[in-house]
Amino acid sequence: MYPIKIICRVTKLNRSTYYKVKHHKVSKREKRMRELEIKIIDIYNKFDSIYGAPKIRKELAKEDIRVSLKLVSRYMKRLG
Repeated sequence: MYPIKIICRVTKLNRSTYYKVKHHKVSKREKRMRELEIKIIDIYNKFDSIYGAPKIRKELAKEDIRVSLKLVSRYMKRLG
């Protein structure tokens, strides 16, 4: 493994940034967000990529996942 000093110089990062990322713990919100993104992708692919945000929201509701239409739309937009 290379020394941190060299890694930071090559990647043009501060050492503090390196350690912040290295010791970062995933928050509950980030974890929930990732799980929801995975579910949205699964539903979208399950229905041959034709479902939009309203139908995906209904499918999530069937799985007892309550989210707003705006949130589903935002995730879909970000996921492409």
